[in-house]
Amino acid sequence: MLRRLAFCSLLAGCAVGPDYERPNLAMPDTHRVEPGLELTTGELPKWKAVFRDPLLQALIERGLENNLDLAAARSRLREAEAELTRARAPLYPSLDVAAGAEREYESELTGGDGETADTYSFLGLLSWELDIWGFNRRRAEAAAADLESAQWSVYARQVSLIGAIAASYFNLVAVNEQLSLTNSTVATRIQALRIQELRNQSGMISGLEVAQAKVSLAEAEKQIPTLKNSRLVFENQLRRLLGEMPASVNTSRSFEDIPFASGLPAGLPSDLLERRPDVRVAELGLVAANAEVGVAKADLFPRLTLTGEFGTESADLSDLLDSGGRAWVATLGVAQPLFNAGARRASLDAAWEAREQAQLAYADTVLASLEEVSNSLDGLARSTELAASTARLRDATREYLKLASSRYNNGVIGYIDVLDAQRQYFDAELSLIDAVRDQHLLMAQLYRALGGGWEFE
Repeated sequence: MLRRLAFCSLLAGCAVGPDYERPNLAMPDTHRVEPGLELTTGELPKWKAVFRDPLLQALIERGLENNLDLAAARSRLREAEAELTRARAPLYPSLDVAAGAEREYESELTGGDGETADTYSFLGLLSWELDIWGFNRRRAEAAAADLESAQWSVYARQVSLIGAIAASYFNLVAVNEQLSLTNSTVATRIQALRIQELRNQSGMISGLEVAQAKVSLAEAEKQIPTLKNSRLVFENQLRRLLGEMPASVNTSRSFEDIPFASGLPAGLPSDLLERRPDVRVAELGLVAANAEVGVAKADLFPRLTLTGEFGTESADLSDLLDSGGRAWVATLGVAQPLFNAGARRASLDAAWEAREQAQLAYADTVLASLEEVSNSLDGLARSTELAASTARLRDATREYLKLASSRYNNGVIGYIDVLDAQRQYFDAELSLIDAVRDQHLLMAQLYRALGGGWEFE
């Protein structure tokens, strides 16, 4: 028996089905960017080094602790840990204990003596499937890949959550700045309207200029309802990401108060294969699908199971532990599928196709990651250029308004020219807030596209 077990253990070193090898995707040497845009290499910093605003950091920490989607991902990780334990269990012998008492009466008509007979037993039950073809090891391999995938899914959700909280925060800061600017503009135009009305009453100007001032005021006032609605939407969105009920959010910040990380090390395209959580999840899905091919293939071969019973049996309960009552039985069973209408062969074919789909999904995820990084790198560079040009536009319109107001006060131009200068300056101020917000949003997007600075927990 020992020789046979040693022989079976030797055979267990091999498992049918393909061993996993990472597909060769021929990654490019560098990310695609426009000429003149320099890329840097290096380790991607953790999120606190990128999002350095203390209030934003506090919100992100609350989200990482309380977000419900992230909590569900952690629960799935714990489930995968349990599934791996269950998948590995058949690799080891199972041992159970059974105790029983039986009373039997043999019929006199069938050769019995018409008496009752008692039997008491206390047995250990051993069962072990000899995993010669690797059926159980391939299943454990798939479960291990699922576990690692669940871990990377937690990282993916963490990176996504950090980016989403940052985006909601930046949008909320922008809306609050625009609302503050609009309220200030409305107050200024109300005062200008009163002056124009007084001048009209004194006969210095006509009613046309009063009407023009009213139009200018109404144009500013109409922005307020939309901005207030946007503020509520972003506050509710942010609260949900934090795992909290809808409520206001105190973001007493302007973009001047928020540090901006001007650049991130893009690294090499091949780094994404190891760094981006969604790419790792896709690859581990391929690893699991590859292992399932081995499971389906091993299911075509005989299954060998070793079972045994050992313990004591006695006709009298008081003698159950007597050494003379020892009993044992050992069985080696073989089960070979003969006919199942092609079900097992079809399962193998299906497993191969599932592996092919997983490989295509992995390749597509890698392509999507390269696309995202390229778009984000260029978008961040263009947003920086746009913010600079919008700042110059704001400065130019401010100077235009100053000159127009001076010339109007000297009677050189009409009030319509002043209103036009006011309108252009107001629009430029709003546009500059949007441009700076987009800079922060694209930095958050690039950080996520590069894989984020996830942290092992």
